[in-house]
Amino acid sequence: RARAAVVAEIRANLDESRATGPALRKNAEEFGTVLREDDLSLLERLASIGLPDYSSAAWGAAQTSQAAPYLDYDWVIQVAKVYEIFDPYEHITEGLIDRMSLLFGRPPTMEDVNSLYGLHQLLIDFHGQIEVGLEALLEEEG
Repeated sequence: RARAAVVAEIRANLDESRATGPALRKNAEEFGTVLREDDLSLLERLASIGLPDYSSAAWGAAQTSQAAPYLDYDWVIQVAKVYEIFDPYEHITEGLIDRMSLLFGRPPTMEDVNSLYGLHQLLIDFHGQIEVGLEALLEEEG
């Protein structure tokens, strides 16, 4: 039952990742356009920052439940490696939110845009790593 819950969570996280990835990539492209064109007025075309709502509740519960010793050890290692990617992703997300919060009440500068562009590029990279990892886990499940 614990493994089934983790697999369901992995599937939901993959769906969430696939749903939010296009908006992240579109925003990064828009930030890149603003930088190339050196035109801050282009920021008005940006979509909202739709970040994924990943969950690790089932994974955490499985690790601390009485079922933990009965889970296949190799499978636990594979899942743990994928879930480890969530930590830097969350850190980058926090940085993005912090950076964006500085823009409230003042117009953005090109330095702000450059920073947001860089954070988006990092986020997209980790987003892709998470998707690949989640897909691999689901393939293993058949």
